[in-house]
Amino acid sequence: AWGRYRVYPSEGAHGDFAPRGWKQRQLAQAVESELGHCETEHVCCGAGLVRIYDFLRSDRAEHYAGLEFPELDAPGVSEAALAGGNELARKAVDIFLAILGQEAGNWGLRVLATGGVYIAGGITPRLLGRVELGAVRQAFLHRDSRFSPVIEKFPLRLVMDGNVGLLGAKEYALSILEMAPSGAI
Repeated sequence: AWGRYRVYPSEGAHGDFAPRGWKQRQLAQAVESELGHCETEHVCCGAGLVRIYDFLRSDRAEHYAGLEFPELDAPGVSEAALAGGNELARKAVDIFLAILGQEAGNWGLRVLATGGVYIAGGITPRLLGRVELGAVRQAFLHRDSRFSPVIEKFPLRLVMDGNVGLLGAKEYALSILEMAPSGAI
């Protein structure tokens, strides 16, 4: 409807991951070795953040001689990245945020999201300190792409409200009530 935002539900994160750059290609190969294929969800969710961190822990250990990088869960990787002192956690978060930005830009192109691309979820607001450094936006804009001028026109927003799903369900239910014939409900 005119004047209203449209939400496009999907399971698009289960589509194939399209890596950018050699490090992401190596990550995709590692995930394919582990799981048989690599979808975006495998590298762009809480478990994906841990998968990226573990990939970095196993990658070229000689570069980190004498340093210990403990096993961490997703909140642990996030906290370690923000606190400093764990270089691999910071790198894992930066790779994660770049993948998130890439995927947001891809979806913006798929639906020509002139009303904006909204990133929701529990991890990203917790990483606001790293998000503000620009990795998400830089990957979203993809300056090397011939479609970068199109993507630039799409506002990119980070949803901070953890209840956005409930708020959306409420709005949808209210819109159904508005369309129902009088006395039908």
